[in-house]
Amino acid sequence: MADRPGRRLRVTQLLADPNRSARPVENPYTSLLVSSLPDERIETRYFRWADVLTSDADVVHVHWPENSLRHPRTAVRLLKRALFLLFILRLRMRRIAVVRTVHNARPHEEGDRGERWILGLLEARTTLWVTLNDVTPTPDPGRTVVIPHGHYRDRFASPTPEPRRGNLVHFGMLKPYKGVDELISAFAAVPHELDYRLHIVGESHDGPLTERVRAASRRDERMDIDLRFVDETELADAVGAAEIVVLPYRAIENSGSALLALSLHRPVILPESPSTRLLEEEFGDEWVGLYRGPLTAETLQRAVEDLRDRPRDAAGPDMSERDWPRLGSLLADAYDRAAASLRRRA
Repeated sequence: MADRPGRRLRVTQLLADPNRSARPVENPYTSLLVSSLPDERIETRYFRWADVLTSDADVVHVHWPENSLRHPRTAVRLLKRALFLLFILRLRMRRIAVVRTVHNARPHEEGDRGERWILGLLEARTTLWVTLNDVTPTPDPGRTVVIPHGHYRDRFASPTPEPRRGNLVHFGMLKPYKGVDELISAFAAVPHELDYRLHIVGESHDGPLTERVRAASRRDERMDIDLRFVDETELADAVGAAEIVVLPYRAIENSGSALLALSLHRPVILPESPSTRLLEEEFGDEWVGLYRGPLTAETLQRAVEDLRDRPRDAAGPDMSERDWPRLGSLLADAYDRAAASLRRRA
């Protein structure tokens, strides 16, 4: 790896290029993070399979490496894994630093043994880990930095609708680990005289889960569902119409959806965990309502009523620590640290 005086650090993002995507990016977190990097310090590129054997990056930044190893067709999946092994070899031969953001200690959907083996090889090549909070574990705390998840206030337009009392909203791509089954079960048992409504909005590629949600909506006229990909304006309006956003994830270490709700000045209900307690400490219990144990009609009602009773600032929660220019500067520092670490070992 060449010394870098007089030039910007070359960083390859192990992500699909949003400018080449055939459809809008579901989660704008990574594009916001990349665009926040200081141009005078960082030259950013997106990963392409064609560059596996020719990458001349100083740093490769990895977010969800398992996505690069998966495909429903066996032949394509095996090809991707073979190419990724060559890419790991390239990282070693060229002494390219690897920065790994750990969004969750384990993938939400576990891979097979071959995938885990390849991810282990990548982990052995990792120079520096990034976590989004202080509680997500990494293999080496001494080589770990915390860079919080940024807010969405500048990305999403302010919602036009006023919040509707009793309107509970769950949004995002529907997946079992997000606790949708528990939510529709708990909501079904909420007494009708409370005048709650549940609006579920988000695309689903899980056939059985989709049918369970649709069946629940047919049984309960208080449920509204919109199981499609919605653009950012529609999503802001859906969240804006919420009195409270409910995200009953079965396991949660970080949630961009929670930060989106807070960015749009909507309080959120979450299961209690070390990471959600940090959110409550940061934003206050008037914005973040936590429940313990399984989600039931009683815990849902209690959480809703508790949040209703707490006054909130009309300007929304203080999210200044999550401003993107600050985070981009911290990430650039992390890249510098990782690259310098390999130079010292050379």
